[in-house]
Amino acid sequence: MQPEKHEIGTGFTVAVCAISAGLALALALFTLAQPDALFGVHPPFTGYDDGVYFGVAVRFVHGVLPYRDFVFVQPPGIALVMSPLALISRAIGTRDGFAAARLLTAVVVGANAALAALVLRRRGRVAMAVAGLTLALFPLTAAAAAQDELEPYVILFCLGGVAAAFAGRRPTSRQLLLAGLLVGFATTIKLVAAVPAVVLVLCFLPDWRRMRTVAIGAVAGFVIPMLVFVLPAPSTAFHEMVTDQLGRKDSVTLSLTQRFVMLFGIGSPANVSRSGVAEVLVVVLALAVVLVYGLGIRRSSRLDWYVLAAAAAVLAEFDVSREFFDHYAYLSAPFLALLLGVLAGRATASAQALAARFGARRPLIALGAAALLGALVAIGFGLPHVTGYETRYVSGSNDPGSQIAAAVPAGACVVSDQVTTLLVANRFDPARQGCPPVIDPYGMFLVDDHDIPPPGSNVPPSFVRQWESMFDGADAVVLAWYYGSWVPTTKASGNDFNAHQQEVSSANSVNVYLRKGKVRAR
Repeated sequence: MQPEKHEIGTGFTVAVCAISAGLALALALFTLAQPDALFGVHPPFTGYDDGVYFGVAVRFVHGVLPYRDFVFVQPPGIALVMSPLALISRAIGTRDGFAAARLLTAVVVGANAALAALVLRRRGRVAMAVAGLTLALFPLTAAAAAQDELEPYVILFCLGGVAAAFAGRRPTSRQLLLAGLLVGFATTIKLVAAVPAVVLVLCFLPDWRRMRTVAIGAVAGFVIPMLVFVLPAPSTAFHEMVTDQLGRKDSVTLSLTQRFVMLFGIGSPANVSRSGVAEVLVVVLALAVVLVYGLGIRRSSRLDWYVLAAAAAVLAEFDVSREFFDHYAYLSAPFLALLLGVLAGRATASAQALAARFGARRPLIALGAAALLGALVAIGFGLPHVTGYETRYVSGSNDPGSQIAAAVPAGACVVSDQVTTLLVANRFDPARQGCPPVIDPYGMFLVDDHDIPPPGSNVPPSFVRQWESMFDGADAVVLAWYYGSWVPTTKASGNDFNAHQQEVSSANSVNVYLRKGKVRAR
């Protein structure tokens, strides 16, 4: 029997996509509307990564390249994505440009929810609604959206590629090429995107022509954007993106059950009481897949198999990874949302077929009404749970921008262990060349020490001297209390720092130092 064909009107499609996007966007904006959340630093949960990613883009538009000129332990795709805002920030300042980047991430989160619904347009109304709303209400979205994490952008291009690949009953070569280009580019943002990209290529077997088209697009989408960054320093780029990432020691080790608690969005690792709930959800999901895919009345389509394979592959990827952070959960959430949508859509179609066969229309209508009521109740009870996560990730935010701007003259060369503090103070762009381009002190630890902060007694002396040299070349130093231990120090280097730097401000979780006898004379 052929897979079911669902013809959904444009009006319904637009409505579901708009509702899903609007709900996800509203929740993301709710987060940024919290005190100091839009412009501030969000210790201790967030506020580091987004400074690094936007800072890389700012350096890039000034001709300073990652890998060649400074350490960056991620692929360079985010620099291309953020480069338009980085260019605009040259006119409006990095503070406003940085805030615009956070707002852009909120918009991307909304777009992802709409894309999740759009991907399942041919699987029925129920499938669309379940996928879109599930992703829109995923609680740990806050972990990725509270700052400019990479995950929302990875998902944007992954879902865009999937939507292009399954846009019609038989996609054209252009659609397949576009699908490949999008998932390939997603991999330039975060290498883990290679997993759903490979699954997308393989799902077109045994149609070698279509599979080849997607594969060509994926290779081009990955290789071409990488060339400008990798060619100037190929060995360094490979080591920072691949070798040093794989060599990371476990700073956040979680059990399999703890990871599923976060992957399902039902809590954080601290919620050990919910471990049992996560185990039950795994069993229920597995049984639902067996029943719907194995015993369903309708035959599975290529899209159905892609959704199942991608969800399984992404979950397996994060279950075996050495490290796991809460924002990683947003990479699996869209594929779980798609899987739930397919399961709900196919179950609904099977129920309709049985009802038509046995003439049981009234029970089916009653079942649909009960499901709708249950969904509304779930949303009502779920929103406080989601907003609780949203506020948690930006609680304690502070905005040190005015403090730093008042203490450090414009155009000064400033080195910091927390780039976000310089961005919000409009002190990230030095007027002179030769200022040490410090972007990611944590990444520098990975590259130079293959360890995690805080540093122990085995910090290489060369690494300490590297930081001493950068401080010596700076007019000012800004150290964040939460991240100060990421700068390797010894008794001798500490004495040297105090001999040349004078503390001029200590508030808002940062200490500001000016080089003695240098900046004030200007």
